[in-house]
Amino acid sequence: MLAAQDGRWPEPAVADNSFFIEEAYNQEPGVVQHINTVSASGRANRDLLYTLTQEWPLWGQGHQASYTIPVVRLSGRDAGLGDVALSYRFQAAAGAWRALAPRVSAILPTGSVDAGRGDGTLGVQINLPFSARLSRGVVTHWNAGLTVLPRAQGRTSGGNRVRRTLTHYNVGGSLVGPVHRPLQVLLESGVTFESAIASTGGVQRRAVWIASPGVRGAINLGGAQVVPGFALPFTRSQGTTATDLFF
Repeated sequence: MLAAQDGRWPEPAVADNSFFIEEAYNQEPGVVQHINTVSASGRANRDLLYTLTQEWPLWGQGHQASYTIPVVRLSGRDAGLGDVALSYRFQAAAGAWRALAPRVSAILPTGSVDAGRGDGTLGVQINLPFSARLSRGVVTHWNAGLTVLPRAQGRTSGGNRVRRTLTHYNVGGSLVGPVHRPLQVLLESGVTFESAIASTGGVQRRAVWIASPGVRGAINLGGAQVVPGFALPFTRSQGTTATDLFF
């Protein structure tokens, strides 16, 4: 949306709607944001992920509720619902040049474990987004977060079902500009330290690093604003680099 959504930026700016790094701007009263994303990854980009996120202001701009519904289609498998997230975010700071909005999310076990679309447990995620306007044309966003999935489900190579506690840590940042123009270029980067249930039944960890150049545009249509965008994420993990697509 325009400005920092609090009317206190020194001039209008399209500082919202990043792709991978969460901004720290809650929605204005009466404004609902609908975020639709499609990403293609995996071998020949045949793993597809669609998400719908809606962000709703609660009792003013200081509080915001949102939900994210993922639909997953892994290569060679049917599409289906993933693990849904319900979130609350508090606008802890919102000044002329910076914003801070801690978020907590409940992750619901709505996705199929056997189909690879979910973890089979109720989880919690905490993220700390910080945003700052560096100049007339450049905004930066920074994130640090933690996801905990107690009693996540998995299968061993022998077919036995096991449960383990999985934790994921994420940090990242982005640069966006020129935010005073309707078309902006994004450079986002982050690393996630993931854990997963191995075929032996134990927990294995890996680091997933992403660097994503992208572009987005803001189109004003009366009382609505549409922000289409495209990115080319480069993902590196365990010594290999993959090129994905993001819309």
